[in-house]
Amino acid sequence: MDKPEISVIIPAFSRTDFLESAVRSVLSQTFRNFELFIVHNGGNDGPREVAERLVREDSRVKYFHLQEAGAVAARNFGAGAARVDYLAFLDDDDEWMMSKLERQLKVFGEFPETDLVYCRAVRVFEGGREEEDKIAADPHITFEQLVIEGCTLRSLSGVLVERKKFQGIPAFDAQYDVANDYDYYLRFVLKYSIRFLDEVLYRYYCHSGNLSNSPDIRFKETIRVLRKRRSEETDPARRRLLKKGISRYGRRYFAEAVDAADRKDYRAASKYYFSAVYYMPSVGLNVEWSRYPNRGYKFLRPYLLAAICALRSLNAPKSASR
Repeated sequence: MDKPEISVIIPAFSRTDFLESAVRSVLSQTFRNFELFIVHNGGNDGPREVAERLVREDSRVKYFHLQEAGAVAARNFGAGAARVDYLAFLDDDDEWMMSKLERQLKVFGEFPETDLVYCRAVRVFEGGREEEDKIAADPHITFEQLVIEGCTLRSLSGVLVERKKFQGIPAFDAQYDVANDYDYYLRFVLKYSIRFLDEVLYRYYCHSGNLSNSPDIRFKETIRVLRKRRSEETDPARRRLLKKGISRYGRRYFAEAVDAADRKDYRAASKYYFSAVYYMPSVGLNVEWSRYPNRGYKFLRPYLLAAICALRSLNAPKSASR
């Protein structure tokens, strides 16, 4: 076989039921010239048994075991071990469509200025419901877009990046369990080019094991990333932009509060309402109300809702709150 052009890195902890499907989706790619690193980052022997069997089946598969390392460290290890042209990442509970690598490589050929290509996902929910990611308005992903709109690149499973460019900035930061990819993109896009490919080329499985399913964890980590970037930023315009990006989480928390209240999860609703006004004290003036357009009422309503939900949570059965 020719020298592999792509190194594919799959961190594997304990989800053996997903791992084999993820690996099979790589081995079935229409582009064949790759090596696959399964980086086992845990004490559970399940991934080892699956990986060692797959290594025997296909010489492109390589297995590594790291003791007491998280998924971030596993990705960084795999990226450091690669000596090829491109890097691709796949979570052990996601799957690629057969043409994923081929279609992304074509983008690099058509747009030589591109350093990282990201594709769309179809989200698969428990029960089988599917929902495609939104189409990006502009194929060029910018720093401003990432700050204001959040991490529009859903998962590292959709990334193909030039290895030398990936290694041109510090690797994924292990202090972030959920937002390490977002932190990386914010640093990457200031130096290199990210291009969005408007094609659904991977399946992102949404289940209870996803840390990113928790809005509170996701939002808090994302805000930490933005605050860190702002503390290190010397350009005044970018500092203002980052401040604006942080404040916009007031609206995101408000939306989660409304959803939680609709579910009668008043404990979560109260927490989200308080977070909304913390990050954006005037959030009530920045959302649409169906009645009572008075500005004073609009401003005060989120504060009142936070108090009401807090009182209701005290009287609600424990099973009604999470």
